[in-house]
Amino acid sequence: MASVLIGLGGNQLRETPLPLLYETKQARLEREVQRIGAGQRAVGGAEAPASGPQVLTLEEFEAIRAGALILDARPEIFYRIGHVPGALSLPRKDFETAYAALGARLAEGRPLVVYCAGETCEDAELVRTALARLGHAQVQVFQGGWEEWQAAGRAEEKAP
Repeated sequence: MASVLIGLGGNQLRETPLPLLYETKQARLEREVQRIGAGQRAVGGAEAPASGPQVLTLEEFEAIRAGALILDARPEIFYRIGHVPGALSLPRKDFETAYAALGARLAEGRPLVVYCAGETCEDAELVRTALARLGHAQVQVFQGGWEEWQAAGRAEEKAP
């Protein structure tokens, strides 16, 4: 019993205490978005309306890639092992810290394209939604993600 009380007390001393009840990925990400927004949106007011298709095929992704900022929503370790050339890491699990680190790059006004592991990975859509809630107007998802990119034999980049 004493160890439970010590654990609960220690948790309360953390900068960001761990929740006592399970939170879904969506709920955790929403809490981070609220902290980032802190009452006002980071990029331009209310949630931005989507422009263009929200989900891109491999061909559409390749066509827009040169003019867009590509964001990898997978955990950092997978980004380091390999990612789409030029992509930046914005993992769903560490969204708040990564968003702050990317700051100026995200404010450039370029279209944003988010991808994750593959079609069954929901992290890219969660990150897309979070970015839209923060006021980013042009945010799309490359649905096939890393799996489709690799299967198509496209170039890869590794983090140093």
